[in-house]
Amino acid sequence: MPAFRFPGNVGFLIYVADSFGYLGSVEVLISKEVLRVKLQWTSFYSHGVPALSVLGIAGAIISLTYFRSKYKKLVFTGRNALPALPMRTINEKLGNSVPS
Repeated sequence: MPAFRFPGNVGFLIYVADSFGYLGSVEVLISKEVLRVKLQWTSFYSHGVPALSVLGIAGAIISLTYFRSKYKKLVFTGRNALPALPMRTINEKLGNSVPS
């Protein structure tokens, strides 16, 4: 969030992840009880975990690609572009010696 200059905190991110967890639990209960899906719990979870893991990894890669491109546009070309510091200034602030 700070990379895109949006105020916020990690608590909101944890809340969203927790909400999706509860949504998944409710979906499992509804599919098992209301739709009368006849599966054993162990079979259901042993088949569901790999499938959802693949979906989660794919979603993370898609998000990484999207936000990386958005960040590059913001930093280098977009409005409210972040000022780029030359390496000389960065090294001087870090106390590193700068070759002439």
